[in-house]
Amino acid sequence: MLIEEKKVDGNLFQNKVKKFGFSNIRLKDPKLFSLCIKKGKKLFSDNFMFYCLDYNIEKFKIGIITARDIRPSTFRNRIKRLIREFFRLNKDKIKDNMLFVVKPKTNCNVENYKEVEKELNDFFIKERLFKNN
Repeated sequence: MLIEEKKVDGNLFQNKVKKFGFSNIRLKDPKLFSLCIKKGKKLFSDNFMFYCLDYNIEKFKIGIITARDIRPSTFRNRIKRLIREFFRLNKDKIKDNMLFVVKPKTNCNVENYKEVEKELNDFFIKERLFKNN
């Protein structure tokens, strides 16, 4: 990561957040969210269900759905954080012009980031969703 040294500390932090943040790839529009679910291709991995739609946008967008069946709420929120972290760290490798909606399965049993990373990496390679595949 390149940081200009002549910036003050507050601006340095903002530059890091903009480069590595999640908000610019988040799927916020409810119409696009529902379009991805209705018309997108439904794909499955061991612990997650994906809706993927090829769409005319610059970068990919990601939405995350978690059902209340996944108990307790702390586990549900942790899964969401782990999924967001995977997409945040791999956003340069993932194909552009795609909408993703990720839904953890009810029997999701991931414990840490390494498990999520391995499963999602294998899934993205298998489905050719990385740029170089």
